[in-house]
Amino acid sequence: MMFTAVYPIAELVIFGTILYLKRAKDQGTLFIDRLPTNTSLTTISQYYNLYAGPEFLIHYRYSSINKIILISFMYGAGEPVLFLISWVALSV
Repeated sequence: MMFTAVYPIAELVIFGTILYLKRAKDQGTLFIDRLPTNTSLTTISQYYNLYAGPEFLIHYRYSSINKIILISFMYGAGEPVLFLISWVALSV
């Protein structure tokens, strides 16, 4: 349950860093401007795929929320700390 609470933050840091480094490689510098005008990509679809960001998969988020709620209600009476952990996981 603690992994479920911490994983979205770790995912954001890891994949955000990878995306930042890909964009920096495309522009040829580590300091990316707000408006990426100097690019080495040749087509609009390549540019869109790099700068648009990842697709938001709602079914994974929805199933994760359902899992957190089910586990906390099922085992929360025995271990009340689960309510706090699930509150943190749902807040993240």
